[in-house]
Amino acid sequence: MTKTNWMIVILVILVIAGGVSIFKQKNIEPGKDQGIINTTSDNIVNQTLPIEGKAYSVTIVEMALIPQFLNLSKGDSITWTNKDNFKHQIVSDTSNEMNSSVLNYGETYTHTFNSAGNYDYHCGIYPGLKGRIKVA
Repeated sequence: MTKTNWMIVILVILVIAGGVSIFKQKNIEPGKDQGIINTTSDNIVNQTLPIEGKAYSVTIVEMALIPQFLNLSKGDSITWTNKDNFKHQIVSDTSNEMNSSVLNYGETYTHTFNSAGNYDYHCGIYPGLKGRIKVA
């Protein structure tokens, strides 16, 4: 193997060993609520850390939302990414729940849904471009 390949192998081993060590030391299961932490250095005592929701993606490309419809749970978020040659804006149909700035190519907008309901939205520049988010 080349020197570069050996360096990569060593780096991977160190990253894996470090991750396993962290989980064993604190008895933490990946993806679980971290529960109670006790630290005085940050003046945080007995604080419960919330579990974050899932993250979803919607791509805007060729004047379409992909996917156009999504089912989420409370606390989940969506990041819209403009991969279209046109500018777009994410706007709620009936409320101010979603209201992005104008997104140029490559720009993103992220929104977290904290309440159950149906959220219809459209592009503020091209109103015929529509989507729906259902939050349970």
